[in-house]
Amino acid sequence: MGNRSSPAAAGISVSQTIPADFPSDVPIMPEAKLGEVRKMRGTFSVDMSVNQAPVSVVHYYESELARQGWFVARFTDEDKEDDNEDGVSATKNGHRTVVSLYGSDSSSLDLKLIVH
Repeated sequence: MGNRSSPAAAGISVSQTIPADFPSDVPIMPEAKLGEVRKMRGTFSVDMSVNQAPVSVVHYYESELARQGWFVARFTDEDKEDDNEDGVSATKNGHRTVVSLYGSDSSSLDLKLIVH
């Protein structure tokens, strides 16, 4: 058996709530169902799902991040890992936020929000 350390021992915190030190200028979409929330070395990763059309989610993050002073760009074909992915990336004061959307069914859309 290999020697495995726990996530906490490796400096990773995992929960299902947004931590108090999550950046206040990065919005969480209203009514999103939170999945796993991870923090490691100052990087946050938030898994969530919403019952919204992809275009509504992209528009929400484009407008809300811009309103918070982020420079926002929509994913290009080169940014996408596959044809079912969409999203936005944003930069501000040396930080980067990426919102990736997976799936095309408006009844269940998975999101991954990463803040560096």
